[in-house]
Amino acid sequence: MTVRDPFDFSAGDRPSAPPPPPSAPRRSVAGAGPRGAVAPRVSLLWLGLGIATAATAAAVALWFGAVAPIAIVCWVLAGPVAIGLLAVHVLRATAVRAGPTAWTEPRAAVPLYWTALAVSAIGIGISAWRIADWAGRL
Repeated sequence: MTVRDPFDFSAGDRPSAPPPPPSAPRRSVAGAGPRGAVAPRVSLLWLGLGIATAATAAAVALWFGAVAPIAIVCWVLAGPVAIGLLAVHVLRATAVRAGPTAWTEPRAAVPLYWTALAVSAIGIGISAWRIADWAGRL
């Protein structure tokens, strides 16, 4: 019994045709599809709430941050809460992108996202400065 090399195609055992390409799920174009189908939308509300929360926390920390509990609350609002609101937007946008229909992000989403991050960083910085100033005076 001879052992045949599975990679030896010198005897003319070449495959007759290449294998078929893997089938990919078809994505419909926004607006196309069954009647009444609407392209999914992601609300920019979460980005707006993140900006408003961080901006409010930064302003309150700037004017009333000399009181330690207020500065700590402002830090929490500008940090974990505002970033959490941004995360909700990103999770919802990712879920829509993973859906069966084609979706593009609104033009305002990217600048609003980076604005929210910048305002949040400013709010965190102001609050942290006030907390450090308070702790340094103990």
